[in-house]
Amino acid sequence: MNWEVKFSYQVLSDVYLKGTYASIGLNQTLSKEKGQPVNTKLITKIVYGVIEKDISLEYIIEQFLTKTPPKRIMLLLKMGVYMHFFLNSLPDYTIVNELVNLAKNSPEKYLAGLVNATLKNIFSSSIQLPKPEDDFIKYCSIKYGYPVWLIKELSQQYSPKELVSLLSTKLTTDTHIRIKQGKEKEFHQLIKDHEIRFSASFDESAGYVDYFTLLQHPEWKSYYVVQGCPSMIVAKNMPDSSTILDVCAAPGGKSVYLAQLQPQATITACDLYSHRTKLIDDFAKGQQIHNIKTVVQDATKSNLEWKEKFDGVVCDVPCSGTGVIGKKPDILLNRTPDNLVELVNVQLQILDTACEYVKHGGTLIYSTCSILRKENQDIVQQFLDHHPDFHLKKVNTYGIPVIEEGLMVTFYPPISKTEGFFIAIMERV
Repeated sequence: MNWEVKFSYQVLSDVYLKGTYASIGLNQTLSKEKGQPVNTKLITKIVYGVIEKDISLEYIIEQFLTKTPPKRIMLLLKMGVYMHFFLNSLPDYTIVNELVNLAKNSPEKYLAGLVNATLKNIFSSSIQLPKPEDDFIKYCSIKYGYPVWLIKELSQQYSPKELVSLLSTKLTTDTHIRIKQGKEKEFHQLIKDHEIRFSASFDESAGYVDYFTLLQHPEWKSYYVVQGCPSMIVAKNMPDSSTILDVCAAPGGKSVYLAQLQPQATITACDLYSHRTKLIDDFAKGQQIHNIKTVVQDATKSNLEWKEKFDGVVCDVPCSGTGVIGKKPDILLNRTPDNLVELVNVQLQILDTACEYVKHGGTLIYSTCSILRKENQDIVQQFLDHHPDFHLKKVNTYGIPVIEEGLMVTFYPPISKTEGFFIAIMERV
């Protein structure tokens, strides 16, 4: 039994069949199987690789089948094709044997022969991908693993050359962390002494680290938290305030950082469900933060008690996640054009509602982890057209190159070297 293949299949089954997030599935599976001597980096590579290449793998497999097999069988075929074409870790005979055995132990065991024959056929064949001159949209979709509908959306914003640059950009695989205030020097010394890979971010309180190695030192957990670079910058752009509202706050990263940056402020952190506000409470407690109050509140519904009550309001709204696909490729598995329409409507509702809570002279921050205009510039412009008492302010990007448009900024992977992100800061006159 090859444990890496077995555990990868367990995680991917949860992702594809149950809708589990890949990161959560990996943590759950690996924590349950700690007794096995497994290569966790290889399992992670297989899991994220299959998800990232999903569209390409399906395109290849469909050339060798007359009809689409059940989901479990298709998943086994995708794993096999990925490991053959994109990994050098396992020989083909091991790949086939392991996946056939998994098929034999599945509810569709009668299709084990199909898995065997199809994989051997693919492995011995020459695969032709679409040519860009024949169908550029389809070529980009298959080559880079993005759905056709999303390629079409992006092609309305970028030239073919810019689009290829965006889709082909590979960011660091290291994890961005925030080092806790007052512990920067000590943490940097620990990293240096233990020769753990680390590269600086926009200041000494943040950086990219080899997270797998860092996790081997659980005694250091009090020194840092995982938080994206643009997410930190949202919090750092909030002016000094007495009262701050975070309307879509779970799991609490921005709220906790705001509370640490502004210990004199009272932070109200909201989310739609009590189990999500509990995430914020637990995170704040673990960080020894005491100036956050959580409230269950639908961000699209007006709370009359909050009218003009807050110096600052943060709207980090639900979005398509198109800026973080590189880190979370499973985002694309269930996204559809209809989702985008729904999200845009919700985003505008949240912004329209949240603006009521801002005092005159106060600050409203709108952000997404999307790079789509429909969720970003178009939303903000539509909002400003209907709310003349708000005007844009400059965003401090702390030296990170961004795309600027009328004081709105996009952290754009090819130039920012961060995940994609959008920030607009507005002041109420």
